[in-house]
Amino acid sequence: MMYKPTPEERDHAIRIGAAEFDKTDGQALAGYHLLLNRMFDPRWPNSLTGVIHQPKQFSALNKGAGGNRRFWSTKAGSKNYQRMGAIFDQVVSQYNAGKRQPWTHFWERPGMEKLVAEGHQKNLVPPWLSQTAKESGGEVVVDGLRFSGRAAGTDTPSGPTVAPPTREARDGAVTPPATIAPKKKVKAGIDALTKILLQDEYAPPPSIPLNARPPQNTVSQRPKMPETEYLYGPR
Repeated sequence: MMYKPTPEERDHAIRIGAAEFDKTDGQALAGYHLLLNRMFDPRWPNSLTGVIHQPKQFSALNKGAGGNRRFWSTKAGSKNYQRMGAIFDQVVSQYNAGKRQPWTHFWERPGMEKLVAEGHQKNLVPPWLSQTAKESGGEVVVDGLRFSGRAAGTDTPSGPTVAPPTREARDGAVTPPATIAPKKKVKAGIDALTKILLQDEYAPPPSIPLNARPPQNTVSQRPKMPETEYLYGPR
């Protein structure tokens, strides 16, 4: 199975990616696998533009709640357009090489919560989630987007594109993906905050007698605080 997108298909793929899943490269990789999966699955249209413009499938193209203008406002030749195009081309190459991810559906919890808060709907999770999560053995969370489902012709996730599926409770508790190496055990007696701050190993400071006077002009060596990554909500 070899697929070569037409210029129109590539342009529309770039635009829907910029409107729906351009927050990180990981999101874009998973999202483009999803688009190609639907195109080759008999449950969806058999062209990429048909998949993208199928009514009520991608919220960015909705005329009402949840829609945005980024599909058509993304300028051809812009930095983000070029970035998403390069990722799409990479996924097409992966797909043609048989390295396929199985996903057919995705959603974002903050977006659903926003629609409920604004009175557009009552459900906090998509009605199809129980079925698609069953098909894929759980959800995969990629930088806030939650992917599930299994397309026709796919077995298990292949390649390093996204983390293996993690089984999650419907309340949103996230299990760390299996690609993250487990931290080394910390010796008993260290307080909980120190366990969080330390990255790998902990070397306890030398013991100091209670009545000893601390040395002058020294600076306490404190563990370096890890940088925090802030994830933004839907646009």
